[in-house]
Amino acid sequence: MGIDQSKIDDLDKKIELYCGNRFADEDVRRYFPYQTMSPEEYAARHSHAVECYAYGCFQYKDSAIGIWARRLGAILDDPTEIENCRKRFLTPDEYIQIKEHIVVDRAGSSNFEPE
Repeated sequence: MGIDQSKIDDLDKKIELYCGNRFADEDVRRYFPYQTMSPEEYAARHSHAVECYAYGCFQYKDSAIGIWARRLGAILDDPTEIENCRKRFLTPDEYIQIKEHIVVDRAGSSNFEPE
């Protein structure tokens, strides 16, 4: 049983249509505090809870929203940048809370092995 290339091509076209031509302004307005919080602060406070972020690939009618969304995507792709943002924006107590949350979350994962 082989791969149906025509089905794959059709799905690829749908992905391109969705990602390449979709404007995501309303999603960002609805789900992110782009007007009141920088992408750096958002990453500092919420990156530990983000499992998947795709807004970096969408187009935006409002360039300010696009810049914000793409910057957040770049930060989320870089663990060092996330740590820098946490150290910059979080209080020591907030920083410890997030680190504890990450430990608890990873302890529930079968891939986590404490040192």
